[in-house]
Amino acid sequence: ARYNKNLGEKMKFKTSLALALFAFSLFLLSSMPSLAQCGCTGGAAVGGLSPAIGTSNSGVLREGFANVLVSFRHAYGDQYYRGSSSAAKGTINYISSDFIGALLSYGITDKLTTEAEFGAFANKTQDFVDQKYSSGGLSHLNIIGKYNVYSSKENEFELTLGAGAKLPLNRTSDTLPLHVQPSQRAFGAISHIFAHKGFKRQGVHLYFLNRGEFLFENDRKYQYGAAIFTSIFVSKTLTDDLSAILEVRNEYKRKDKSDGVTNDDSGNSNLVLSPQLGFSFAGLYASCAFEYPVYKYYYGHQIVNNFAFSVSLSWGGKL
Repeated sequence: ARYNKNLGEKMKFKTSLALALFAFSLFLLSSMPSLAQCGCTGGAAVGGLSPAIGTSNSGVLREGFANVLVSFRHAYGDQYYRGSSSAAKGTINYISSDFIGALLSYGITDKLTTEAEFGAFANKTQDFVDQKYSSGGLSHLNIIGKYNVYSSKENEFELTLGAGAKLPLNRTSDTLPLHVQPSQRAFGAISHIFAHKGFKRQGVHLYFLNRGEFLFENDRKYQYGAAIFTSIFVSKTLTDDLSAILEVRNEYKRKDKSDGVTNDDSGNSNLVLSPQLGFSFAGLYASCAFEYPVYKYYYGHQIVNNFAFSVSLSWGGKL
């Protein structure tokens, strides 16, 4: 009886914690006021891509299990590129963004997991030579279903496929440059491929992640180019609570179109190196990552991100 009572108390605690994190993430997303808005017709094509939440986009959960993750990502850039070479400065001094994401996952069965991704910008800024333009607010909601097509405990291998829809959560403003706005204001489709190979004895895990985002034309008749992220992760257990991760990621984005006309100053193919640390404590998992592009290729003339870093906190357990 005492065991059942303790178990019940633990379950209530886990449920309360999950609901608290969920409420906290929704609070963060819903309480961000829009910042100053000024009339402008210019803007940089870079920044139209919604940041992905990251390595939490993976395989499936067990039936009845849930995962809640809240993350923060800061990016900054003041360099211009044309192709793979540095280029002369343009009309924007720098770009910066602070993005907050929340990921809610639930295992419907041992093979099927559903996810909801919320995104918002606390800040999205482009500093032009004569004026600074900033915004903030809700960005998007992604609904994704993932199905495990193969799993072998003996071989420590799994393969999961997924698909979903991207829904905009903010209206387009007529007083802000298009690429400063927090939302792309476009519906879209998402593809997801995840594979994992473990080497338990060595404490090493290999992960492959491919995610695609394909957007339709928005209400300004602007269509952001399809984006495909492909990552390989190597994870090494350092202690019972600490792990080190190295991610190598290719980011490919096709050129945008404005009213059917291709925007030549858009699109890119980058290779990003991202060292990460993860730490488990009190049933939670915290991680931090630094992103540095080791190779950049941009079509036309674009201002680009110099670097980015992110932190996240997650909880997972049976509800």
